Amino acid sequence: MNIYQRLAAAMADVTYIQKEKKQGMRYTIVSHDAVTAKVRPALLKHGIVYHPIGLEFDQVGNRTEVCLAVRFVNIEDPADFFDVPSLGYGIDDQDKGPGKAISYAVKYALLKALGLETGDDPDLDQEVTYSPPGEPLSAHAMKRDFPEEWPELERDVRAATNRGELTAVWNKHRERRAKWPKAWREKADEMFSDRAGEVADRSTEVIDADPASAAEPLTHPVRYRNTHGAPVGKVRADYFQTTEEDIEGFRKKAAAE
Repeated sequence: MNIYQRLAAAMADVTYIQKEKKQGMRYTIVSHDAVTAKVRPALLKHGIVYHPIGLEFDQVGNRTEVCLAVRFVNIEDPADFFDVPSLGYGIDDQDKGPGKAISYAVKYALLKALGLETGDDPDLDQEVTYSPPGEPLSAHAMKRDFPEEWPELERDVRAATNRGELTAVWNKHRERRAKWPKAWREKADEMFSDRAGEVADRSTEVIDADPASAAEPLTHPVRYRNTHGAPVGKVRADYFQTTEEDIEGFRKKAAAE
């Protein structure tokens, strides 16, 4: 018998799994253990073993997201198999999130592969409001649907050498940023802030009232103390950009005064 014939025989042995309600939950569920207890004996009886493969995961706060497939294998011919893709989410404030997410994904792969009835209708049980397009996506969805967005942002930020270029990068990625997960947006803010500091550290010089006293020609942005002698203090030069012509103009103006 091939894998599909074996699966059909197993499906004939398992037709329904009873839902249960656990303490603290607002609705009834079909648990991973209940599904395993029903399905595993039938699969073994008909010569099928199963195991998860190709697991990928993301951690978003206290929520673990996994993407995997469950492989069903003919024990008499290991080359005879099929895979059922599945997703799972697990929320936990300690270390149980990954286990919950994997159990959820495997459970639903088993249910769908065997076409099992549970009395569960997600459309009727729905208590969560619809999130329209434009809402932040999960990290997994971002990597799956927009794999180049984050690497492109990192390249653009590293390539920026002044405030103007950094502002252009921010504007370029502004609309994209709205759909990123919160953790990605926070990381992007930190990356922009760090880069702005690096640009400022490389390009800032604060000099006294007489700019003509500089020993070397100035070829980078500067900020002067005011003409009344009050110290401006150290400021970020990336508030404005100057060229060599601008600096020469500053010199002439200071000399004339």
